[in-house]
Amino acid sequence: MLETSGVGYVLAVPKSQFSLAGPRIDMVFDQAPDQAWERRSCGAGAKGRREYNWAAVQLRPVAEYDHQDGVLIRRRWALARRSLSRPDEIAYYRGYAPLDVGVDELVRVAGFRWAIEECFQAAKKADLWASIHRPPPGMEGIHRLSCLSGSPRSTPP
Repeated sequence: MLETSGVGYVLAVPKSQFSLAGPRIDMVFDQAPDQAWERRSCGAGAKGRREYNWAAVQLRPVAEYDHQDGVLIRRRWALARRSLSRPDEIAYYRGYAPLDVGVDELVRVAGFRWAIEECFQAAKKADLWASIHRPPPGMEGIHRLSCLSGSPRSTPP
């Protein structure tokens, strides 16, 4: 577990995720008043700033992980990200961070997910490109030899 190592995180979770010693994460935000939601940017995207309405709730601490020598040192969070154009679309997150980390920082970290997914998509495209340019099965050695010698791939040794 990340908590045992004291590593902070923000993880996307399904709406059915239970919070520790509490209800499902979607139920935490079901009764949230309008003032609980604040427009925040989670970073730049291809079309500009990625703004959403965000709500955050501090969750009950777990003494085993969140305290050190009886003093609270880390905080647990539940976050919800609501689309501006489609308010019924809500994504949920759980966070774990030192006390001095606020909601803006958690939102910023949650926004990194988009960049990471973009990297995965680029890697998939690169792997597809590489698979097209791989030598046929059984010809790997010939391909290596031709690459080293500078001779064309189609010329057998």
